[in-house]
Amino acid sequence: MRSPTPIFNEKVLCGLGRQVASTGRLGAESVERALAALARFRAINRILRVKNVRAIATAACREAADGPDFIVRGEAVLGAPIQVLSGEREAALAAQGIMMGFQAPDGVAGDLGGGSLELIDINVDTLRQAATLPLGGLRLIDTSAGRIDKAVDLVDEQVQRVRWLEDGHDRAFYAVGGAWRAIARLHMEEVNYPLRVMHGYAMRTEEAIAFCEDIRKTKRLSTLLGIEDIPRPRREVLPFGALVLERLLKRLKPRRYISPYSAFAKVCSSACCRKANVGAIHCCRFAPTTPSCARARPSTPRSFVPGPMPSSRRRARRRPRRNDGCGMPPACCPTSAGAPTPTTVASRAST
Repeated sequence: MRSPTPIFNEKVLCGLGRQVASTGRLGAESVERALAALARFRAINRILRVKNVRAIATAACREAADGPDFIVRGEAVLGAPIQVLSGEREAALAAQGIMMGFQAPDGVAGDLGGGSLELIDINVDTLRQAATLPLGGLRLIDTSAGRIDKAVDLVDEQVQRVRWLEDGHDRAFYAVGGAWRAIARLHMEEVNYPLRVMHGYAMRTEEAIAFCEDIRKTKRLSTLLGIEDIPRPRREVLPFGALVLERLLKRLKPRRYISPYSAFAKVCSSACCRKANVGAIHCCRFAPTTPSCARARPSTPRSFVPGPMPSSRRRARRRPRRNDGCGMPPACCPTSAGAPTPTTVASRAST
């Protein structure tokens, strides 16, 4: 068994799927933003001397009429092939990411992106039923014209179509996706959770439903404790992500809600190998299985990053933020000594 240790992680929220439901095409500004991100990722690959590049595209690119054209342009800019995942393959990779991060997982995994929601039943090392629903955060904003009350009926209609969800009763629900991780982050602030570890953070189902209802019904997101730590582009999707999670948990009735670490594991599993409404780059090295602190992200020397850093990363330098690792300071974590040469980079062009 191999344990992927992330050493560099960067995301750019591009919003490729913002107009796909209403126009059937990718937004021109989003396409340019994504291509610029891929050009930057290519430069990072070169500087880090990456040996293996895996690039994947998901819902927006597989559904938009001009998706194939974007893939051609993206491959030319990135200098590597881009694989367009089917909904079933995307769900399977999300499930495999869960299996990489949890021992003997048993429950349903949900992966919420900008364009779609993937659901899959996991039992230890067996993948069972899977489904793909058009319930991505950006798609809901598009189809509901930004009206959260109208989106309620759209979500309920789609969730009712998945008959096997009843099999998830009294089991675990693993919530993958940036919007759902943001909800978990806010809940940690709300309850003053003492640890800085997001992986494995759990809530009782009733508590998660109530918290999602609060987010969905709030008039001003700025009043939520910890909202300043959520990137601004993510905040727009937050009420719709909370709505999907709320209605899904009410139908699923799981024993508990669990937040895994990022979709990084899903991308790595495709290389053994996410998702961010986005272009995302994850550099990692594979090593023998180590304690949980191996998931900590060692500090990346500034020289590794070409050009100015995105504003979200500049904020991270001014104020410590929660991460996906063990929360140990670099001096205490055995994985932080030196800067290992990455053997895999996974780039994602998605919704």
